[in-house]
Amino acid sequence: MEESARAATFKILDEYPDGYRFKGIALMQGVELRTGKIHYPDTMLRYMRDYRATTGRNIVNVDRARSIYEIQEKA
Repeated sequence: MEESARAATFKILDEYPDGYRFKGIALMQGVELRTGKIHYPDTMLRYMRDYRATTGRNIVNVDRARSIYEIQEKA
């Protein structure tokens, strides 16, 4: 069975350690590699918001202009 873009996004974000910074485009490319399909950047951001809500993991946008995000430690 083919992996969904949402499942791929969740797995990639699970693999990122606390303090890790990444660009939105890198997340999108990672999902593309896992699924073999291209998805809109907005889709990845929506799945990232779902991931935060589901897991409680804190991911913040540290540079909006460059679309850079950081996984932060839980308080």
